[in-house]
Amino acid sequence: MTYPKHFTKAQRRAARQKAYRRRKDIQRVSHTWRGLGITWKWYEKKLKEQGGVCAICKRPPGEIQLHVDHDHSNGKPRGLLCGNCNMQLGWFEKRMGEVVDYLDKYDA
Repeated sequence: MTYPKHFTKAQRRAARQKAYRRRKDIQRVSHTWRGLGITWKWYEKKLKEQGGVCAICKRPPGEIQLHVDHDHSNGKPRGLLCGNCNMQLGWFEKRMGEVVDYLDKYDA
């Protein structure tokens, strides 16, 4: 990896770490994306459509990129979510009936 001559040792280290994280992200998601028929082009288009933030909480991604949310019944991708929203949505989808029943019980 080559760096501009004006980079300090700390800047070079930061650039290496960023490149490493990017490679790891690509490796992590490429296996999953292949099964869903998703490409980087689709991901970048969806990210732009969402304004670079999570589709639910509207927060920008942190150190890792947003997760691809998909419908487990048909495998079609829906949008990009942060890790927290992705986990919460998965939990809610499995228990939607119980949640609605609970809320209806206390509805005035």
